[in-house]
Amino acid sequence: MTVESKPGISLLIGKMPRAGIPVVVTDPRGPKVTVVSGSKAEHDVGGWEVNAWGRGIYTVEFEGQSFQVAVEGQTVIATFEEGEPPEPKARLVSTWMGREDAETMLQVLEEQFFPGVFSLES
Repeated sequence: MTVESKPGISLLIGKMPRAGIPVVVTDPRGPKVTVVSGSKAEHDVGGWEVNAWGRGIYTVEFEGQSFQVAVEGQTVIATFEEGEPPEPKARLVSTWMGREDAETMLQVLEEQFFPGVFSLES
């Protein structure tokens, strides 16, 4: 996210890479406003805006992400770019084996390939 402040009315403008994304904006006092990207095309294909009457930190939430934007009585433009989705997390699990075999396997993994990644569970 990049943020640009300009002189003008107290307004929070969002620019998103595409239209149709529900966005929840929470002002510093707690009230929430829901907008959809693209509802203000004059700000770009995924543009939206909300009045920012209160000074302070606004929280912008969409698609499981949360961003904080400071508004101090001016027009603030927050530009959001789409990046690569995070790689899903996984954990490697083996079948149960004898302790000596497990220790040998751990030692090989630690020394040759992945130091500090694996641990032994009894």
